[in-house]
Amino acid sequence: RVWAFTTAFAYLMSSSPSSNRRRSFVAPAHPTEMQGYLMKKGAGSVALRKRRWFAFHPTCKHLVTYSLAPDSGGLTGSIDLRQVTTVKVTDDKDFTFTITTPQRVYDLKAATAEELALWNGSLTFACLAATGKRPHAGSADEATGAAAKDAEIAALRKQVGDLTTAADQMKQAAAESADKIKTLESQLAEAKQASAQVKASQPWGGNTALLASAGVCLCVGVCVGFVLF
Repeated sequence: RVWAFTTAFAYLMSSSPSSNRRRSFVAPAHPTEMQGYLMKKGAGSVALRKRRWFAFHPTCKHLVTYSLAPDSGGLTGSIDLRQVTTVKVTDDKDFTFTITTPQRVYDLKAATAEELALWNGSLTFACLAATGKRPHAGSADEATGAAAKDAEIAALRKQVGDLTTAADQMKQAAAESADKIKTLESQLAEAKQASAQVKASQPWGGNTALLASAGVCLCVGVCVGFVLF
Protein backbone atom coordinates (compact mmCIF):
# COMPACT_ATOMS: atom_id res chain seq x y z
CA ARG A 1 0.00 0.00 0.00
CA VAL A 2 2.81 2.39 0.89
CA TRP A 3 4.58 1.74 -2.39
CA ALA A 4 1.37 2.01 -4.40
CA PHE A 5 0.56 5.35 -2.81
CA THR A 6 4.05 6.80 -3.33
CA THR A 7 4.18 5.52 -6.91
CA ALA A 8 0.84 7.13 -7.70
CA PHE A 9 1.98 10.35 -6.05
CA ALA A 10 5.22 10.32 -8.02
CA TYR A 11 3.28 9.80 -11.25
CA LEU A 12 1.07 12.78 -10.53
CA MET A 13 4.10 14.89 -9.66
CA SER A 14 6.01 13.77 -12.74
CA SER A 15 3.12 14.86 -14.97
CA SER A 16 3.42 18.43 -13.72
CA PRO A 17 5.36 21.03 -15.78
CA SER A 18 7.90 21.50 -12.99
CA SER A 19 9.07 17.91 -13.36
CA ASN A 20 10.43 18.48 -16.83
CA ARG A 21 13.67 19.85 -15.42
CA ARG A 22 16.64 17.54 -15.03
CA ARG A 23 16.04 15.09 -12.19
CA SER A 24 18.48 14.20 -9.45
CA PHE A 25 17.16 10.64 -9.04
CA VAL A 26 16.25 7.54 -11.02
CA ALA A 27 12.55 6.63 -10.91
CA PRO A 28 12.38 2.99 -9.79
CA ALA A 29 10.29 0.14 -11.10
CA HIS A 30 10.63 -1.50 -7.67
CA PRO A 31 11.13 0.10 -4.23
CA THR A 32 14.61 -1.37 -3.78
CA GLU A 33 15.75 0.08 -7.10
CA MET A 34 15.36 3.65 -5.85
CA GLN A 35 18.51 5.73 -6.23
CA GLY A 36 19.42 9.41 -6.42
CA TYR A 37 21.04 12.39 -4.77
CA LEU A 38 20.16 13.44 -1.23
CA MET A 39 21.64 16.18 0.95
CA LYS A 40 23.09 14.37 3.97
CA LYS A 41 23.79 16.27 7.18
CA GLY A 42 27.06 15.46 8.90
CA ALA A 43 27.33 13.96 12.36
CA GLY A 44 29.22 16.85 14.01
CA SER A 45 27.82 19.56 16.26
CA VAL A 46 28.25 22.13 13.54
CA ALA A 47 27.40 19.98 10.56
CA LEU A 48 26.75 21.03 6.97
CA ARG A 49 24.71 19.17 4.38
CA LYS A 50 26.66 17.48 1.62
CA ARG A 51 25.32 16.05 -1.63
CA ARG A 52 25.60 12.25 -1.74
CA TRP A 53 24.33 9.58 -4.15
CA PHE A 54 22.13 7.05 -2.32
CA ALA A 55 21.20 3.65 -3.71
CA PHE A 56 20.16 0.19 -2.56
CA HIS A 57 22.97 -2.35 -2.68
CA PRO A 58 22.66 -4.41 -5.88
CA THR A 59 22.82 -7.76 -4.05
CA CYS A 60 22.20 -6.94 -0.37
CA LYS A 61 18.86 -5.16 -0.50
CA HIS A 62 18.93 -4.51 3.25
CA LEU A 63 21.82 -2.09 2.71
CA VAL A 64 21.49 1.48 1.49
CA THR A 65 24.83 2.84 0.34
CA TYR A 66 25.93 6.40 -0.33
CA SER A 67 28.84 7.85 -2.27
CA LEU A 68 29.99 11.07 -3.90
CA ALA A 69 28.47 10.17 -7.26
CA PRO A 70 26.95 7.13 -9.00
CA ASP A 71 30.20 6.49 -10.87
CA SER A 72 32.65 7.59 -8.17
CA GLY A 73 33.95 4.05 -7.75
CA GLY A 74 33.91 4.04 -3.94
CA LEU A 75 31.40 4.17 -1.11
CA THR A 76 31.54 6.69 1.72
CA GLY A 77 29.09 4.79 3.93
CA SER A 78 26.08 2.52 4.23
CA ILE A 79 22.93 2.08 6.33
CA ASP A 80 21.82 -1.37 7.47
CA LEU A 81 18.03 -1.34 7.16
CA ARG A 82 17.79 -4.29 9.55
CA GLN A 83 18.80 -1.91 12.34
CA VAL A 84 16.50 0.96 11.35
CA THR A 85 13.92 1.82 14.01
CA THR A 86 12.39 4.96 12.53
CA VAL A 87 11.87 6.47 9.09
CA LYS A 88 9.98 9.75 9.34
CA VAL A 89 9.43 12.97 7.48
CA THR A 90 10.61 15.87 9.64
CA ASP A 91 9.58 18.75 7.39
CA ASP A 92 7.41 18.11 4.34
CA LYS A 93 7.87 21.72 3.17
CA ASP A 94 11.66 21.50 3.30
CA PHE A 95 11.61 17.86 2.04
CA THR A 96 13.65 16.55 4.99
CA PHE A 97 13.42 13.13 6.66
CA THR A 98 15.44 11.03 9.08
CA ILE A 99 16.54 7.41 9.28
CA THR A 100 17.22 6.33 12.86
CA THR A 101 19.47 3.44 13.91
CA PRO A 102 20.94 2.61 17.35
CA GLN A 103 24.26 4.06 16.18
CA ARG A 104 23.15 7.25 14.46
CA VAL A 105 20.34 9.43 13.15
CA TYR A 106 20.74 10.18 9.43
CA ASP A 107 19.30 13.60 8.57
CA LEU A 108 18.52 13.73 4.84
CA LYS A 109 16.97 16.24 2.47
CA ALA A 110 15.35 15.53 -0.90
CA ALA A 111 15.12 18.02 -3.74
CA THR A 112 11.34 17.82 -4.25
CA ALA A 113 8.16 16.53 -2.64
CA GLU A 114 8.08 13.79 -5.28
CA GLU A 115 11.53 12.51 -4.29
CA LEU A 116 10.67 12.77 -0.60
CA ALA A 117 7.58 10.59 -1.09
CA LEU A 118 9.49 8.05 -3.18
CA TRP A 119 12.36 7.74 -0.72
CA ASN A 120 10.02 7.50 2.26
CA GLY A 121 7.99 4.77 0.56
CA SER A 122 11.03 2.86 -0.70
CA LEU A 123 12.78 2.87 2.68
CA THR A 124 9.63 1.87 4.54
CA PHE A 125 9.05 -1.00 2.11
CA ALA A 126 12.69 -2.14 2.29
CA CYS A 127 12.75 -2.03 6.10
CA LEU A 128 9.55 -4.09 6.22
CA ALA A 129 11.05 -6.61 3.79
CA ALA A 130 14.33 -6.80 5.76
CA THR A 131 12.88 -7.13 9.27
CA GLY A 132 9.25 -8.08 8.85
CA LYS A 133 8.34 -4.96 10.82
CA ARG A 134 7.20 -1.59 9.64
CA PRO A 135 9.57 1.14 10.92
CA HIS A 136 8.08 3.65 13.29
CA ALA A 137 7.10 6.85 11.49
CA GLY A 138 7.31 9.11 14.54
CA SER A 139 4.80 11.79 15.50
CA ALA A 140 4.52 15.55 15.63
CA ASP A 141 4.96 15.49 19.42
CA GLU A 142 8.12 13.42 19.11
CA ALA A 143 9.48 15.75 16.45
CA THR A 144 8.71 18.77 18.63
CA GLY A 145 10.31 17.12 21.65
CA ALA A 146 13.40 16.19 19.66
CA ALA A 147 13.70 19.74 18.35
CA ALA A 148 13.40 21.09 21.91
CA LYS A 149 16.09 18.70 23.11
CA ASP A 150 18.36 19.68 20.22
CA ALA A 151 17.87 23.35 21.10
CA GLU A 152 18.62 22.65 24.77
CA ILE A 153 21.75 20.71 23.88
CA ALA A 154 22.89 23.52 21.58
CA ALA A 155 22.33 26.08 24.36
CA LEU A 156 24.29 23.97 26.85
CA ARG A 157 27.13 23.55 24.39
CA LYS A 158 27.22 27.30 23.90
CA GLN A 159 27.36 27.84 27.67
CA VAL A 160 30.21 25.34 27.96
CA GLY A 161 32.04 27.13 25.15
CA ASP A 162 31.54 30.54 26.80
CA LEU A 163 32.75 29.21 30.17
CA THR A 164 35.78 27.60 28.55
CA THR A 165 36.65 30.87 26.82
CA ALA A 166 36.27 32.82 30.08
CA ALA A 167 38.44 30.29 31.92
CA ASP A 168 41.15 30.57 29.27
CA GLN A 169 41.07 34.36 29.52
CA MET A 170 41.37 34.20 33.34
CA LYS A 171 44.32 31.80 33.04
CA GLN A 172 46.03 34.16 30.62
CA ALA A 173 45.43 37.17 32.92
CA ALA A 174 46.79 35.22 35.91
CA ALA A 175 49.90 34.24 33.96
CA GLU A 176 50.50 37.87 32.92
CA SER A 177 50.08 39.03 36.55
CA ALA A 178 52.55 36.40 37.74
CA ASP A 179 55.09 37.59 35.16
CA LYS A 180 54.66 41.21 36.32
CA ILE A 181 55.18 40.18 39.96
CA LYS A 182 58.37 38.34 39.05
CA THR A 183 59.62 41.39 37.14
CA LEU A 184 58.92 43.73 40.07
CA GLU A 185 60.58 41.37 42.56
CA SER A 186 63.65 41.17 40.31
CA GLN A 187 63.81 44.98 40.03
CA LEU A 188 63.46 45.36 43.81
CA ALA A 189 66.27 42.85 44.42
CA GLU A 190 68.54 44.72 41.97
CA ALA A 191 67.76 48.03 43.68
CA LYS A 192 68.63 46.60 47.12
CA GLN A 193 71.85 45.14 45.77
CA ALA A 194 72.85 48.46 44.20
CA SER A 195 72.12 50.33 47.44
CA ALA A 196 74.23 47.89 49.42
CA GLN A 197 77.12 48.30 46.99
CA VAL A 198 76.96 52.12 47.28
CA LYS A 199 77.02 51.95 51.07
CA ALA A 200 79.90 49.51 51.07
CA SER A 201 82.02 51.77 48.82
CA GLN A 202 81.76 54.82 51.16
CA PRO A 203 84.00 55.35 54.33
CA TRP A 204 82.43 54.20 57.53
CA GLY A 205 80.02 52.22 55.51
CA GLY A 206 78.35 55.39 54.22
CA ASN A 207 77.32 56.60 57.73
CA THR A 208 77.83 60.31 56.96
CA ALA A 209 75.56 61.46 59.76
CA LEU A 210 77.55 59.47 62.33
CA LEU A 211 80.84 60.99 61.13
CA ALA A 212 79.42 64.49 61.31
CA SER A 213 78.26 63.92 64.88
CA ALA A 214 81.69 62.58 65.87
CA GLY A 215 83.39 65.65 64.34
CA VAL A 216 81.14 68.06 66.26
CA CYS A 217 81.86 66.27 69.53
CA LEU A 218 85.58 66.42 68.86
CA CYS A 219 85.47 70.17 68.19
CA VAL A 220 83.50 70.82 71.34
CA GLY A 221 85.99 68.82 73.38
CA VAL A 222 88.95 70.80 72.02
CA CYS A 223 87.26 74.10 72.81
CA VAL A 224 86.50 73.09 76.36
CA GLY A 225 90.09 72.01 76.84
CA PHE A 226 91.39 75.47 75.82
CA VAL A 227 89.02 77.18 78.16
CA LEU A 228 89.95 75.09 81.17
CA PHE A 229 93.63 75.11 80.59
